[in-house]
Amino acid sequence: MKSICFNYESTGSPDFLTSFGISLGVEPTGNSLYIPSINGSGVIFRKEIDKGMLLVSSDIRLTK
Repeated sequence: MKSICFNYESTGSPDFLTSFGISLGVEPTGNSLYIPSINGSGVIFRKEIDKGMLLVSSDIRLTK
């Protein structure tokens, strides 16, 4: 089984969605990363709502 691990500090990185998407084999769409059905389901959303303030929301279920 493949492990995916990231810390909360990494979500602040501008390339967070891209790097996490690489591990799942998908590219982000705008501020969102949609989990491909082969790996599970759900979405991770990241948006800077004010300078230095990020909103990161996820509702994902990984099966592989």
